[in-house]
Amino acid sequence: MSTVVRDADIDIFLRDFLEFARREFPQPTFKRFERALGHFNNFLSGRPEKLEKLSQVTPSVLEEYRLMLTKAVHNSKPLNPQIINLTLILLRELFEHARKLGYLNDNPMLHIRLVSAARANIIPDEETLNKFLTALDPKDRDAVQLLLLTGCRSREVEKLQWRHVDCVNNSIEFSRR
Repeated sequence: MSTVVRDADIDIFLRDFLEFARREFPQPTFKRFERALGHFNNFLSGRPEKLEKLSQVTPSVLEEYRLMLTKAVHNSKPLNPQIINLTLILLRELFEHARKLGYLNDNPMLHIRLVSAARANIIPDEETLNKFLTALDPKDRDAVQLLLLTGCRSREVEKLQWRHVDCVNNSIEFSRR
């Protein structure tokens, strides 16, 4: 088993990571990191066992945090599972960054399961879909139909160009950026 070559203070690493996130991620993603890591740091500070080093944040500590999130209440409602999962995914990114920098040998978040979230069936029947499409302004109908039938995002449709459309194979390539 290998040992950690260098370890980092949690507070210093979180601050450095936020500076990294400010440079590398879009502003909304940075804000999500800022909120999630602030909440996570408060959790770590409130634990009876004082954790100072990054290597002390083990999968069991992270599982404790995940369980705390699943029991948390906001505005008298339980937290949305999608918000919990987003927070856990952001933490996974944080610890992956620490692993790449050599502070950790393993990403402890890889051992933590996401919260199961029941998804509502939002696909309307064909009759409802046709009523909706007919009610639209004709100039918007094709774009909305493309959104509904492909599941793509509106930004992807905005950036769509003819070179992305393959009429031979009936496919569309959506760019990520």
